[in-house]
Amino acid sequence: EPVYHIEQDTVIADFSANGIRLPTEAEWEYAARSGGDRIRLGNDSLIADPSEINYNGDILLSDRNSKSGLNRKKTTAIGSFSPNRLGLFDMSGNVWEWCWDIYAAYSSSPEQNNPTGPISGAMRVIRGGSWADGPNSIRSTTRGFANPKFKGNYIGFRIARNQ
Repeated sequence: EPVYHIEQDTVIADFSANGIRLPTEAEWEYAARSGGDRIRLGNDSLIADPSEINYNGDILLSDRNSKSGLNRKKTTAIGSFSPNRLGLFDMSGNVWEWCWDIYAAYSSSPEQNNPTGPISGAMRVIRGGSWADGPNSIRSTTRGFANPKFKGNYIGFRIARNQ
């Protein structure tokens, strides 16, 4: 069974199908927080350090939770830095990562288990920050958005697998 199907120019995920897909925003954040812990960065650290995460270390925005340092000005190979407790690399920095969800403000309805957001809209959620961003953009809670047609060397993806 396919994980995605197209219905009137709208791509719909079948979350019950076996296969690969983009993670939902909630799944991405759960993974970045090593299983949902209250962790600031996707490598389980509280302090952003450019020797441990690929981000723009030239930018220091009077944040006591970050260090200045190296600005590599490009992506790094997966595994260049330590993984988080779930064994996932680069959950903060390196490249923004596409999520399944269409971008919208968080709902004011009661918390749901793995909400997927609206089914239509112009922008998709991106998470994680990139090599070009400062320390505030690489936190595990920072949300971004982009047009799904956008291509750039600071946006990539990670896959989730239904089993």
